[in-house]
Formats: sequence, C-alpha cells, structure tokens
Amino acid sequence: MGETRLPKQDNHYATLQVSPDASERVITAAYRCLVQIHHPDKNSGSRRAGEVACRINTAYAVLSDKGRRVAYDEDMRMRHQAQERRAAQAECSAAAGPLKSGPATFRPFGFRPLV
Repeated sequence: MGETRLPKQDNHYATLQVSPDASERVITAAYRCLVQIHHPDKNSGSRRAGEVACRINTAYAVLSDKGRRVAYDEDMRMRHQAQERRAAQAECSAAAGPLKSGPATFRPFGFRPLV
C-alpha cells in the first residue's frame, strides 16, 4: 500500500478527529477506526505508519482514562489562556508603537539601556 498519512495534530482530540466534548463511546469508535486504517501491518510499505499508530494510541490512552482526560483538558485550557494573554500583550505593544529614546520613555525594568 502507499504511504499512510495523518496530518500532524496539535492535540489528542484532533488526532482522533473528535470534538472535546465527545463521549467515551465516540472516542473508542474513532480510535478503532483510525487504528485499523493506519496500523503498520496494513501499511507495510510506509515508514511513518508506526509513528502515526503511536500518536493514535497515545491520544486514546489519555482520552479514554477519565482522570488523565480531565488533567489533559485542564492543561489545554491553561495553554489556551496563556496564548490569549500573549496575543493581547502583543496587540497592546503593537498599538503603543515603538519605544522612544527620550527621558520620558517607559522603561519596564526601571533602568536606562547602555546603548
């Protein structure tokens, strides 16, 4: 068969192609379907089949365990919030424009650069 392809995903839900509010039954069904398609034995000519199957197995191991899934969801929520804060800070910095080099310049660390 040809090269097995599963696009690189950002998270376990995307790897299993399910939504974050998917039930255990949906997650299990998605896992079984994907592992059959991407299993290394069915894709013997593929170099990446083992890697893809490993990602699918890892995603299922986390999302099928209630405790690990809750911890994973919390971690994803925290990362998303941090990313939003960084984007908001970057937007504020871009709106403020470049720092001026006069004495009235805002210096976040309270010291004047040597340059």
